[in-house]
Amino acid sequence: MSLLTTLETEAQIADIDGRVFTCRQAIESGHGFLIFLGYPEDRSKGTPEAVLTHELAGHLLAHGFSRKRSGLPLGSVRLLKFRKRLGIIDGRDPKERARRAALAKPPRIVQDIDGTRFRVRREQKTDLGVTILRGIEIGRPKTSPQVVLTPALAALIREWAEFPMKLDAFLPFDTNILMNLRTRLGLSWHDDRAAWWAERFGDLLTLTPEDFSARHGRRPNVIDDERRAVLYVEKRLSQTPADRDFLDLMIDDWSGKRKDNGAAKGEALRTRTGLSYTSARRYRRAYKVLKAAGRIGANGLPVNPLSPQS
Repeated sequence: MSLLTTLETEAQIADIDGRVFTCRQAIESGHGFLIFLGYPEDRSKGTPEAVLTHELAGHLLAHGFSRKRSGLPLGSVRLLKFRKRLGIIDGRDPKERARRAALAKPPRIVQDIDGTRFRVRREQKTDLGVTILRGIEIGRPKTSPQVVLTPALAALIREWAEFPMKLDAFLPFDTNILMNLRTRLGLSWHDDRAAWWAERFGDLLTLTPEDFSARHGRRPNVIDDERRAVLYVEKRLSQTPADRDFLDLMIDDWSGKRKDNGAAKGEALRTRTGLSYTSARRYRRAYKVLKAAGRIGANGLPVNPLSPQS
């Protein structure tokens, strides 16, 4: 809080233009100097004026002119008066706004992969060499800036299709945004994962986890778990007669998103097959791998038995 003090004796204070004021009061500015209040030579009554000293002018030039930014115990009327004396144009003035708009760079317009045009509001560089653009869709000015799915960003997402979580660590936006962009590109983490293992299906069955890890980059314990799951699914589906409950568990939607109460259906199937929810999810992923590798027939059952080598 500012403190108004009365000087012991009258002080003659000059402002930036050399005008001399007779001052009997001063206010602590809070920035190492005093703001003097006094009367010019031609006046000795009424409300005293704040003297625009060199210290005060220097502080205003360095820290702005609004009361909030300057941090000075002066009202907006006095600050506006000082602004005009110092030759500073108010940025809120319509003419000044028009002048700045004329000098500003024209907005950057880009298109996403669907041809939708965006006015770029922000650019963010990444360590992967792709610049993330956020913009407002033209024709929808009241919407918030959104990540623009440019051809470069789309190519990057496709390049990292098998490792979305690793890509997520390099991108300056939320994981949900990345998942939405992947959906627009027709990418599915579950399908990508199954395709990756299916392309290396022969090595999965024949190589040791350590050799597979050295060749393809997965951790040995992950490789061992995947092979065990694939063999379990193949073995259980190869039983005679066929385990229909287990087959239904592999192919049916029991995520709970369907209107036919899929969650309850999945719980009943897991109870009959003797599997926990975690095990059922793991085996469903393994079933997708078998299907992507061409080892599942049209009837949903294995085409050929597997014979792994340890």
